[in-house]
Amino acid sequence: MKVRSNVREQPPEGVHMARGVGLADIGHQPGFTWAGGEAESAYKVELTYELVSQRMQDDRAFWVSEDVTNTDNERGKLRARCAAAGVSMKNIEEFLNKPVMVTIEHSEKGYAKITNVTGVPTGVEVAPLSNPTKYFDIYDENPDVESFQDMPDHDAR
Repeated sequence: MKVRSNVREQPPEGVHMARGVGLADIGHQPGFTWAGGEAESAYKVELTYELVSQRMQDDRAFWVSEDVTNTDNERGKLRARCAAAGVSMKNIEEFLNKPVMVTIEHSEKGYAKITNVTGVPTGVEVAPLSNPTKYFDIYDENPDVESFQDMPDHDAR
């Protein structure tokens, strides 16, 4: 059993070159109330980005993730993220390994939070991924549970 530490290295704030490294349909997530407000019940997708030009102290690439509502609504984050990566909503799996620029800010507690994802300007080279891509769909007939378990904890990147 791996004991998880609450102390985790966080990537620096700012705009980072990145690639899509993980895509997980995590299904229906129940709503809940917390000190800052209320989260509605929704179907969610977790998008994970590898910051290809930033390294942790142990030389691993930083991974940052965000949960977005699984909808093709024109105002939804999922549609915006797909557009930034140049991916069709009909072929969302193509998000994996696509280059993007990820803007990170730190929360009051110092944790990395993705505030924006945009496309990469034409002619700008983006380094390749350091890690293999990860894909998980909870609704697959035989979901790849090992791939899901290989994904780092949300705040452990």
